[in-house]
Amino acid sequence: MTERKRLERYDLARAALSIMVSHYAELIGDEGKKSTPDASKIQGWEKLQFELSRRQSRLLANDEDEVERINSTYGARAAAVMKR
Repeated sequence: MTERKRLERYDLARAALSIMVSHYAELIGDEGKKSTPDASKIQGWEKLQFELSRRQSRLLANDEDEVERINSTYGARAAAVMKR
């Protein structure tokens, strides 16, 4: 893989994680506005948000395996979120 392609894949992975963190923030906010928020949903989304944020902060451009795992797992989901 060329350096340019590797960095493009890395940028996509970071963007996908960022989009998903924002998506969960939106879900948390929407649930919190309900007259009876579901605390278990909020806690679950907060946990996911934390894990994704941690993965994003630890992600290295030269960790091609992790970059590809993230892109495979979250790339399509992030694209779907952006289309909403």
